[in-house]
Amino acid sequence: MPNDITVDNSGVITNSVFGNNNIQQNISQNTDEITKLISSLRDMSQGFPEAQREATIVHLDDLQEDITIPEKQKKERFKTRLAALLAITGTLGGVVANSVDFGNKVLDLSKKLGVPIEIVQPQPKQIP
Repeated sequence: MPNDITVDNSGVITNSVFGNNNIQQNISQNTDEITKLISSLRDMSQGFPEAQREATIVHLDDLQEDITIPEKQKKERFKTRLAALLAITGTLGGVVANSVDFGNKVLDLSKKLGVPIEIVQPQPKQIP
């Protein structure tokens, strides 16, 4: 696989091998929206059962740190944090009224960060 490293006009280095779609630029362009989404997710988590609420806050704190420290602004770090938040949403099921809205906000956050997350739907078993 070729190592496609490019430098744009502002001096930002992009390495397409690792899928870095200029995350720093996405963060700087969407700072207000990212901050609002994280704050909204924190607020929404207050209605979660204790275990899910605490796990959500830990992941949001870690994500916030990753966003604010340039050395930690890595696609895989963001994907891991966002996937964990979506997994928590899945554990809530129908127990928490805003769990679908929470999941949608996590997906919105992934778009603002420029880090798409794949949602894998379980497939029913095929009977031959």
